[in-house]
Amino acid sequence: MDRDRFGDIITDGENWQFFVFKSMSDYIEEQVKKIGPFKVHLMEKDFQDLLLPRDESTDETINVQSLRLDTIIATVYDLSRQNAKALVDHGKVQINWAVNKNASSFITITDTLSVRGFGRIRINDIMGRSKNNKYILFVNVIKK
Repeated sequence: MDRDRFGDIITDGENWQFFVFKSMSDYIEEQVKKIGPFKVHLMEKDFQDLLLPRDESTDETINVQSLRLDTIIATVYDLSRQNAKALVDHGKVQINWAVNKNASSFITITDTLSVRGFGRIRINDIMGRSKNNKYILFVNVIKK
């Protein structure tokens, strides 16, 4: 079965949910009885019963000189801009799940940055400018 038939897999630490096309639901429920060594019981749920995922992320407020990709990565992960630029140049950074090799790309609200070996950064809000004219960003960081 192709992975593109399934949607996101969500967990709250105890329960798991996944999305599947309606046309596949009966087949999946009939065929899937175990995942690895674990017995499973599948139930169809309404969308309003969606689990809220539990993650190890933290909310942070950061100040950056510009909204460039390399500047944000360097600030969040406490790297030099040269090291952040090298990560981007080597294809280890994705913006919204697409590889981006342009360190001078500008980031906007709701962008998700994935940095291989470091984690993810989601830009939740641009809160304005500080007294010394830096951007104040509210970000959610998932560190590895």
